[in-house]
Order: sequence, then structure tokens, then C-alpha cells
Amino acid sequence: MKKYSILTVLLICSFANADVKDLVCTANVSDEILNLSWIKPKKERELNDDYEYVELDKYEEGHMEVYNHCKSSEIAWQYSIRLETNDIGKEDANVENSIIQNCAAAMDGEPMFVKVYGTAFRDDGKTKSFLMRTTPSYLLFSQYDHFNNPFQVDRKTLVGFDNQKDVAFECVLNDVEEQENIL
Repeated sequence: MKKYSILTVLLICSFANADVKDLVCTANVSDEILNLSWIKPKKERELNDDYEYVELDKYEEGHMEVYNHCKSSEIAWQYSIRLETNDIGKEDANVENSIIQNCAAAMDGEPMFVKVYGTAFRDDGKTKSFLMRTTPSYLLFSQYDHFNNPFQVDRKTLVGFDNQKDVAFECVLNDVEEQENIL
């Protein structure tokens, strides 16, 4: 409980000093995540003589590879959101987000990213611009300006939640040492 209180005080106090912070939110691989229906690999199906689909004993191409990558990883997903504390409370403030995603959805046919890009993890490590909105209880982050399914972080407990994945994240707030501009 002290950990959460200290982090909340740091976030509130840093509001006046406008520091750059990294909000790192992690969901570790767990049985709960491995059992999500959209993570589990899908078995191939075929149409029988009665025009019913019957599940076969083999998995669709690429699905076991993606699932095993998830299963053997420690981190399922991680968002590293860099923000300036003086932007908290501003409408649609810009933040940076880098993503690690070791667990991908099993899709019909060959997994889309494997088929098109040769990997299921095309956004790993890329920094993208996100928008941040603030409520009294939450920080909301979205890549899109409609904020239909934002990533949300409880300002008091620093627990994050991704509505699209239906997964909770543990978040920590880290100071960022700013270096001089070398450009």
C-alpha cells in the first residue's frame, strides 16, 4: 500500500515541477493469458459430408509458433509511455508509447502479421505518438483521437487495463534523465 501511495504522491508533486516520466505497464504471461480464447491456437477444420465443420487434430499454420512464443516469454505485453507531468490534465496531450508484445491473437488462416510482415510482432520497440486524456481517477491513452478503447491507468493504484485485450497491467512510474540536445 505504501508503494502505491508514494507513487501517487510523486505523480501529484511532479505535476508542479513538470518532469518527464516513463509509465511502464506490464502484463506478465500467466495461465489466465494463455487461456484467453483469442490467444489459444486454433485447430484446422474441414467440412464433412453432412456440411458440418469438424475440428482436425492439427493446428492452423503459424498458430502454434505464435502461441509457443507467448508461452515461453516472461512478458505478454508491456507499454512504456513517456509523458510530461505538466501535460496531465490537458486535453489530448501528446505522449510517446513503445510496445513489447510477445502474445498475439490466433486468427483464422495464417496469422495476419506472420502472413503479411513475416512476424506477428511488427510494432515491437517502435515509438508511436499517443494521446493522453485525464479524468479525476484515470489517465487514458489512445493511438486514435476517438478514444473508444483507451488504455487506462488508475491514478491512485497505478493499475492499468487494456479493454481490447481484457487484461490488467501493473504499472510503475520512473524518472527519466533528460540529456542535452545533441542535434
